Formats: sequence, C-alpha cells, structure tokens
Amino acid sequence: MAADGMVLTNHDHQTRVGILTVSDSCFRNLAEDRSGVNLKDLVHDPSLLGGVIVAYKIVPDEIDEIKETLLEWCDDLELNLILTTGGTGFAPRDVTPEATKEVIEREAPGMALAMLMGSLNVTPLGMLSRPVCGIRGKTLIINLPGSKKGSQECFQFILPALPHAIDLLREATVGVKATHAALQQLPSSSPPLSNAHSNCALQHTHHGTRHPVRGRGGRGGRQEEKPTRAQPPPSPARLLAHHRSGDRCQGNGETGPFSFVTS
Repeated sequence: MAADGMVLTNHDHQTRVGILTVSDSCFRNLAEDRSGVNLKDLVHDPSLLGGVIVAYKIVPDEIDEIKETLLEWCDDLELNLILTTGGTGFAPRDVTPEATKEVIEREAPGMALAMLMGSLNVTPLGMLSRPVCGIRGKTLIINLPGSKKGSQECFQFILPALPHAIDLLREATVGVKATHAALQQLPSSSPPLSNAHSNCALQHTHHGTRHPVRGRGGRGGRQEEKPTRAQPPPSPARLLAHHRSGDRCQGNGETGPFSFVTS
C-alpha cells in the first residue's frame, strides 16, 4: 500500500499474487492441479507479469470457502492480484463467480469482456464461461477457466492491461503517468463510415426523384464505392513495454511473449 506522498514504480516492489484453484477433484487429490501450477509459472515469468506468488491454495467448489480465502487474501495479505481458476461454467457446482460477486466492491467488466471475446475466437463454447472480474480495496480479482489451456489463454488476453491496472490500484503514479502519456501519443484511427453516410453514397437525385445507384456494370456508368476499412490501433502490449525492463514486449502481440503454445 502506498503511503501518503510515496511514489511507486513497477520496480519498487513486485506484484504480489495469489493463485486460488477451485476444484472438488483437486481438493480431494483425485486430480492434478495443472492450471494452478501453470499459472504460477506464467506469473513468475519476468517477460510476462514478473510477479511473486505470495499465496496458493486449493479449495472445493463451495461458496463459503471461496469467499473466506478471497477475503483473507484481500484484507489481511493485501495482495495486488488474485487469479482464481475453476468453477466458472454452467455445472451446478460452478459457483466461483457467485462467491466473487459477494467479495468485490467494484466490477471490472472490461477484463471479463476481453476474456470472453478472446475465448470466442478460439471456440464457440467460450460463451459458456461466466468469469467475474472486480476490485476489493486495492486487490484485483480475476476468474479464469479451470483448464490449463483455457486459463492460460485468458491470462494472455488480459495480460497487456494487467500492469497498468495494478499500478492504478496501488497508486504507482510514475507508471500510471508514463502509460497515460504513451496513450496520448497514439494516432486516432479513422472512424468507419456510418450507415447514413453509406446509404447516401448509394443514392443520387435526378429530377427530384431519388434512385438507388446500380451495381457494378449497371446503367449510368457508376459503380458503388467501397468504404475504407479503418486501421486498427497499435497493440496495448507495445504501449506497456515500459513496465518491463529490457524492452521485452515486442511486436503486436501475435508473436513474442504474449503468444503461448497451448497444446
């Protein structure tokens, strides 16, 4: 926690992270916790988050036990980030989102949306995930899927914004200002043509009567103009490179440290 007048940067202390695996089978030693162990490696990786694991625990799919752990890690340990894995699906015992909602004070819907959008690009079954992301005090809580592959992919989807989110919560003013300054330097992408503008381009007025412009090769010798596709802005991963030493964040995220082999 930043004291009054204290200025923090990402290098003043590492991100303190807790990994909470929610699984009846893992809790009873009937299955190996592959997703939780993998998340620890991803968090430790200095080319990714470069955090330190302060707490790791496996609990059954029980709302009270999930809540108790989350409250302890937020209020007593004051972790910067909690990653839960498991219990986000449609099964009757999948209650991690419900437990998380009872703990958080503010929601972070954009992070949940980023995971859902990314997951839908991988499989249509991504729409069956129910992740909740939110804030309690200065702790960010993220619900990840229970599989190793799914949790790793979703961690990848939110990773570009995680350092800045954590800086904001712990009031690391140097990092926050640097990121905001970098964002201001981004060129604005051209907005796509509106429906009204497109409709006007496909009509013309002749003797007071509006006629649709004929298609390619039609009478009148005019062809439909194709709207220009707006260019996407640079990847957020490039903007957040200053959070990590050695300029580890290269490219647009399609290759390099933000791409994982998920086989």
